[in-house]
Amino acid sequence: MPSSAPTIWSTSALAWESLVPGWVLILLALGGSALLGFQFVKILHRVGRKDSALLIGMRTLALALFFGLLLGPVLLIQERERLVPAVAVLVDNSRSMGLKDGNPSATRLDLARQALGNSQAGLLHELQGRFTPQLYLFNEDLQRVSAKDLAQARAEGSATRIQKALAQVTDQSREEQAPLAGVLLLSDGAQTDGAPPQAPRGVPIVAIPVGNPQKFRDLSVSSLNVPPLGFVNIPLDLKFSVRNHGYPELSVPLILRRGDRILQSKTVTVPAEGEAQVSFRLTPKEVGDHQLSASTPLRAEEEIAGNNQVQLTVRVLRDRIRALIVSGSPSWNYRFLREALKSDPTLDLVSFVILRTPLDEVNVPENELSLIPFPTDRLFTQELDNFDLIVFDNFTYLPYFPFHYLENIKKFVEKGGAFAMLGGPSSFRDGGYAGTPIEEILPVRMGDSQATYQKNSISVQLTREGTNHPMTRFGSNGHSPAEVWNQLPRLDGYNRVDRLKSGAILLATGRGLGGEGNAEPVLVVGTYGKGRTMALMSDYFWRWNFTAAGGDQSNRPYLQFVHRMVRWLIRDPGLDPLVAKADRAVYEPGEEVTIRIRALDRDYSPAKNPTLSVSLQGPGGENVSLIPKPGEKAGDFIATWRPGNSGEYRVRVETRGQPENPGRSEFSFRVQSGTLEAASGFPNRETLQSLAGSSQGLVVSPEELSRGGIDKIRRLLESRSQFRLLAERRLKLGQTPWAFALLTLVLCAEWFLRRRRGLS
Repeated sequence: MPSSAPTIWSTSALAWESLVPGWVLILLALGGSALLGFQFVKILHRVGRKDSALLIGMRTLALALFFGLLLGPVLLIQERERLVPAVAVLVDNSRSMGLKDGNPSATRLDLARQALGNSQAGLLHELQGRFTPQLYLFNEDLQRVSAKDLAQARAEGSATRIQKALAQVTDQSREEQAPLAGVLLLSDGAQTDGAPPQAPRGVPIVAIPVGNPQKFRDLSVSSLNVPPLGFVNIPLDLKFSVRNHGYPELSVPLILRRGDRILQSKTVTVPAEGEAQVSFRLTPKEVGDHQLSASTPLRAEEEIAGNNQVQLTVRVLRDRIRALIVSGSPSWNYRFLREALKSDPTLDLVSFVILRTPLDEVNVPENELSLIPFPTDRLFTQELDNFDLIVFDNFTYLPYFPFHYLENIKKFVEKGGAFAMLGGPSSFRDGGYAGTPIEEILPVRMGDSQATYQKNSISVQLTREGTNHPMTRFGSNGHSPAEVWNQLPRLDGYNRVDRLKSGAILLATGRGLGGEGNAEPVLVVGTYGKGRTMALMSDYFWRWNFTAAGGDQSNRPYLQFVHRMVRWLIRDPGLDPLVAKADRAVYEPGEEVTIRIRALDRDYSPAKNPTLSVSLQGPGGENVSLIPKPGEKAGDFIATWRPGNSGEYRVRVETRGQPENPGRSEFSFRVQSGTLEAASGFPNRETLQSLAGSSQGLVVSPEELSRGGIDKIRRLLESRSQFRLLAERRLKLGQTPWAFALLTLVLCAEWFLRRRRGLS
């Protein structure tokens, strides 16, 4: 057992407790100095220079003693007890610590244990007595262990989180009120934290790096720039990196696969201790989640096999939103709506405006007309499924196509398409849509009256649902949605409807001049099958663009409304009432997966008591149902689960028993053994050196421990020793008899010398 330092000792120190303010002392000192100078000159004329200097010296000593008494000297005598400080010993047991770096007999974890030794010999033996070693194992989590646990530990952790381990150790020391003299960190430095770890303040770190960079051999593949989202028939550029450790320059194949099918392959030359980048161009031909992988064959003597392949998921959507507008006349409404939609670069617009009906008589041959006929057959039979949104703007179908085309539109919406009807004299019941499949899919009933279009001026206000709904929830210049809508220009015409259907959402209403009369529905949305529909009962909402832009207001609300209208109708994921996702994309087997859900009611306020169904399908086809629990905020829910097998898992979250507010969110995550640790097991000594340097600690290799390294560590830790004050005595020197006796003695000696020289 190393010899222990004394545990109790005494110390003394001099302190000052001035009897007068500092400025008074300064004035007295200046006055005394001036007086001494004057007296020296005066005495010099009466006695010799030697006697003058002696007298003035004694007076100066007396004055200094006087000032010393005014300063109030206090002698502090303390009796202290040395505490035995704690030293945290952190040993990395992540999976990379199981690598041997060409050493057939010992892993990195074995080398760490050998560096520590035991209670009879080695570093731990030297620490005991002077310090209290606290042993920890850490990987993705921190665990306090005994010496026996450390000896039996295996390198099985799925991550190396140095920052988290250091933070937990310092937090524990504060909670236990046991200050740390330092931290001994034994690791290969191959940490998987996102950012470089930061040393805790005031705690020196002694880093003991293990692992041999010269003998480490590995090829690793990683993704550099792979977009998570792609579009059909639009090329995707996928960029990967191949890293070489320990091998000379190599030429290796990199293979891009989708599932088991090889898509492309390239040969890449990777320099020694360097990396090379490879780009693939892929053009998706179908929508859906594309499970891709890039891999290179395993080479001889490779330390890690799992990082020769990287897997990723690319979600492929349509390249653009496709919208079809059919307008009954070349109106202002059509003009401004078309301009707003054409300004969206993500939208392809096909529009038809009726300039003449089939009943119009013209005296020109058909083949000489510049106006093309309305291609109804092709649009509503062959091309219908190529669109995402269909808009009827003040358009009646009666002169143009048969009734069963309306049935095709109904089926289009039922399968997930979007349909919107805008008002006007040829819309709703006036357009002949009462009792048709169009009325069946719209969120309003058209009534039995002969004419529903009213040429009256109304002002538009949002309903409570409208203030929350993503289609109408937008502000401007610090104004709330309701304030913005109240400032919009009035509409000079609207269609009256009989009533709203069950499940429809009323977003805005209109009232006449002065607010008289009943509130008329102006904007209503709903769902049908898998699709969404909208009824806007006016052909004058173009005034929100034209009048506002021509006056003192901005046309931004109009553009925002058109943009959000399209996005909500086509079910843009950013506006979905139900959003679910996992907190990560890749997990280890047995690691907890957290699924976070955000659920909104039909009015897009936080859902209070939704019936959520969370189903999970594993790689072998197995199905698991999860029960979500409420989160911290209203509308937030959390479901957790621990997967056992590796592979791709598909999650579907749905709202059940709420046909008026259906919602569904799907996503996937991957379970892969050793994912985090397999990225790179290269010993990263730079990380450990940075930690030790920033904490004023040390880096000591295992080889240096037997050559004076243990003494360096001990001296550093002893400089951080803590003590406890047992007793303290305060001796005020200015109030002791000896201080006054000394001052009296100096004054008497000066008086005696002055009398001997004949001075009064």
